[in-house]
This record gives sequence, structure tokens and C-alpha cells, in this order.
Amino acid sequence: MNYSHISITIGFKSKKLILLPFKIVVMSAAINLLVPSLVVAGEVIQPAQVQLFKIPEGHLESVLIQFARDSGVNLNYKPKQLQGLHSNGLKGRYNSHKALDILLQGTGLSMTPSLGGFDINLALTDVYQLPAINVYGRQRNDTFHNIPQTVSLLDREHFEYSSAESVGDVIKLVPSASRSGSSLDMFSDDYLIRGFNAELSTNGLGFKRTDHPTDLANVERIEVLKGPASVLFGQMEPGGTINIVTKQPLDEYQTNAVVEYGTYDSVRTTLDVTGPLNESVRARLNLSYQDGDTSVDNLHYQRVFIAPNINIDLTDTTSLTVEGNFSNNKWEGMHGGAPLEGSIKYNPNGQYSTAFNPAGDDSSTERDSKSINIRLTEALTENIDARLSYTYTRNDADWNEYVPFGLDEVDNRTLERIVFVGEGTYKKDHEIIADVSGEIEFGRLTHTFILGANYFNSKGFRPTKLYSAEAIDLYNPQYSPMNLNTATVIRDRGFIDDTTTSLDVNQRFGQSWLYIDAYNGDFKGAYFPSGVAAGNTFTTWITTLHIAAIWGLPYRILVSFTGLFVVLLCITGCILWWRKHHAKKRVFTERR
Repeated sequence: MNYSHISITIGFKSKKLILLPFKIVVMSAAINLLVPSLVVAGEVIQPAQVQLFKIPEGHLESVLIQFARDSGVNLNYKPKQLQGLHSNGLKGRYNSHKALDILLQGTGLSMTPSLGGFDINLALTDVYQLPAINVYGRQRNDTFHNIPQTVSLLDREHFEYSSAESVGDVIKLVPSASRSGSSLDMFSDDYLIRGFNAELSTNGLGFKRTDHPTDLANVERIEVLKGPASVLFGQMEPGGTINIVTKQPLDEYQTNAVVEYGTYDSVRTTLDVTGPLNESVRARLNLSYQDGDTSVDNLHYQRVFIAPNINIDLTDTTSLTVEGNFSNNKWEGMHGGAPLEGSIKYNPNGQYSTAFNPAGDDSSTERDSKSINIRLTEALTENIDARLSYTYTRNDADWNEYVPFGLDEVDNRTLERIVFVGEGTYKKDHEIIADVSGEIEFGRLTHTFILGANYFNSKGFRPTKLYSAEAIDLYNPQYSPMNLNTATVIRDRGFIDDTTTSLDVNQRFGQSWLYIDAYNGDFKGAYFPSGVAAGNTFTTWITTLHIAAIWGLPYRILVSFTGLFVVLLCITGCILWWRKHHAKKRVFTERR
């Protein structure tokens, strides 16, 4: 299978600059009689006037009442907020603003000037203020506050508390998110958010899939954005985005090594080394090794993970990052599932062992991945950044796995099995991202913009075979070696590139399908994307043209530039409107 796509991403958001406020306030003496928390003093004086204060220490409310009487200002507060608070009093010559500030010191309260006095409130912003958390998207200052999506952030602290080892272990902690497909965390990191597919991104750059769990050794944090966010990440699924932010090189030397030992002889070791190589080059290396058995018979796993990272400051405004990773994952006795009868459903023979595994120790699965990302960032101005990124990912897999194929309905203990084999399978992905983002001011408006292009090409080969295997007893399993030869082949299938029919529209979503009975090979039916049913023909062509999955690269470029042209027309229209508006305003002013 081989397909490519180019997408243009443009985000545009505007906000008004703060204009000079204009308000008319009407104040009546009756208001002071209706508000119980408003302390009324004599004639109101200007805060800038200096006077002599002699207020003894005591309960804060008593001190404030004395202050209001002496200064002649109005204080607006909630009495419950003052309960149990104490003030050290005041002695000396101050203006009312400074005097009140001294009286409130150490109370956790703050004051805000208002008409004729001050409003007193809890100073939560001073006591509990948290630093802004940036979301790793396409904008420099994307934070939780200015992104409309619901965002869940899980950092190293969450990883440690949950004893997580892979991304899948962490996503279990996120509400409305779940694994898509196998819950055993043995295959690729595919997830559902709110019932829809979710994309997996790394450092806000594109979407890549590995055919094995993603190790946490080089992960700094995980951001889960729920709902569509194509302005941040380009082409994506409607469920949301799971963005993995990797550990970056630091300016100081740091080393961290961890060794863990657990049940079933499970061992995990990690090493994290980082520091500067010279004034402009920093590096980081993350390693992990994992090995162990499980509570299931014959199931053993092993993982090796290596992730180097180099960051180079080419100039004061230009940075080059080269980041890669290699992961080798092996399983013996991959568990393919077991019957419900005898586990959670009734079986006349009773419950079989929870450690039962339909696979023997002669079955094996190996899934490897290699990935490298090269990205160049340039700060064009203080508010505008440019970025160019290239990512190459290759997945290789070989496996021979036992798969349950039905429980004997007579004795309810004999489990039929087949062997699923894949040899020399691979998938290669190339992705290029170029974008410019930032803020510009035009007139009284500040515009936040993103202009980007995304090119993705994927090619894969996945030949598979099915073999018959000996049945196994649920209650007394006896494992015998698998017999893989031409006599036991049930199905031999490989992916053949460029195989089409005259009714196919494209090889991504407009292919013909034939349905064959897996048991006897009988033809069951066919689906044709065009030329048979008018509804299928219309839907196939609309989808194909919309996603630019036809006529090769020239048409994809044409679609991309068409979208860009529409945006430029919108911007031009806004500019023309602004010029005409400004001209009319100038003429009106001159006539006056």
C-alpha cells in the first residue's frame, strides 16, 4: 500500500485591543444604607491626601472600621472574609491607599480602588498563582487558557504514581479516553477519545504510528486535547489529539538512573543523561531495558529503547534539533484470547485457570521501529516564528501467533486454534511540515495566525498466512510445536501494490472489495465504489476530490493553493474594507 497527501493548515484569530474605557457612574447615598458590608465614614477625601493615623492592633474588622472613620473612605467587603484575621495596626502619616495596604499585610486580602473608597477581597492571585502551561502546538504561546479544547496534562509525576511504562498505561488515567482494539498494550498506540479515533503526535509535529507500545523513557509529558484541533496540529481525527512532548537537552549536566524489580521477575532499567557539549550544542540520551514474565502461562516480553537528541544553536534566532529513537519489542507466547465459557460465563466443566494461555512458548512476535526527526526553527521577529520539520519512521514486524478459533460445543473444553504468521512486513512513513505562526497588529486589532503545509507519504508491505494448529484442552493444556508447512496452510495473502479494477477511483478510499467465506472459500459478495450504485459513485467521488486522493501530486498542490488563494482573498477583502472605512472616517472628520 502506498499513499501520499499534502494539507494546508491556516488558523486565524483576532481580538480587539483594549480601548480607552468610557463609563458614567451614578452614586447615591442610599446605596450605603442598603449594603450591610459597606462601612460609611464622613466626607470622602482623595486617596492622595496624607494624614496622621493612630490605629491600635486588634481584630481586622475593628481595625478597618477605625480606619474608615479616620480616613473618610468607603470600604466594601464581606464580613465572613475577615473572621479570625488580625491586624498589627498603624501609626504614622500616610495616604489612605498606603495605610490600607499596611493594615492588610499578612492577612491574605487585597484591596482594589473603587469610586469613593476600596473593595477588599481574597488575594487568591497572589497566594495561589500558578505558572502558565504552554501546549506544544504550532503557536509559541498556546496555553490552557487560550485553547478552546478540554486539555488534560500528565507529567512525570503522574507516570511515577501510576507505575506507567508506556503511553497506553498513562492514557488509562484520562476520562473519556480508551485504547482502541486490544487492551493488552501489545500493539500500536491507537486510542479513542469520546468514542472517536484520536491522533498521536510528537512535539506537535505530524502524526506517526508505531506497531508497538511507546516507551515513556524519553517522554516529558503527555497532552490530551479532546475534540477537533486542526488549527493547532493540521490534519487530524475528530476525537482529539494525544501529543507526546519528549525530553529536550538541558544547559546543565544531569544524570538519572533507575532500576526496578517487580513480580514475575519483571525488571526495568532506565538511564537519562544530558548536558552541554559546548556553548551552542546540547545533547541528551535516554535508554531503557525491560524484561519479565506475566501471570499468564508462557507469556514473556522484552523491550530495548534508545533515544538520542541533539540541539544546536546556529545563531541567536536559529535552532536545529536532531532527535531519533529505536525500539525493539519481543514477546513469546502472545496471548490471542480465551473463551468466555469457563471464565465469566457458565461452563459445565467449571472454571478454567486464569493463567491459561492458548499459545505455547514456541510462538513469538517481534516489532521494531526506527524514527528520526530533523527540525529547524527560526524566530523571524519577536512575535513570528518559522519552522521546518522532516520525520522518517520505519516499522518492521515478524510474528507467528496462536489464535483461538472456536470452542467445541460438545465437550466445552476443546479449543480449536490457528496460527497467524507475518513475515517481512514493514511500513515506511515520510512527513514534511513547514509553517509560520505568530501575532501581527493591524489597526486596532491583534491577529494570531498560522500558515502551514504538510506532506505525508506512506508505503507498506504486509504478507500474512494462516495455518491450522492442533486443538488444546482448556483444563489440561498440552502444548506441542506448531507445524508450518504447505499442507497446513489455510490462507496465503500478501499486499500487492497497484492492484485495481476499472471501477476503482483511488487506492485509499475508492477501492473495490470482494467478500470470501473464510471457511470454504465461497464468494459472498462484492462492493464497487463507482459504476453500479449512484449513491456509492457520488459519495466516492466527493470524498476523493475533497481529500485530494486522485490525479497524483499536481492535483494535491492545486487543492492546497486553492485553499490558500481563498484565504488571501479574505485577507484582501478585510484590508480593502479597512482602507475604505478609514477614508470615510477621514472625510467625515474634515467636513466637521
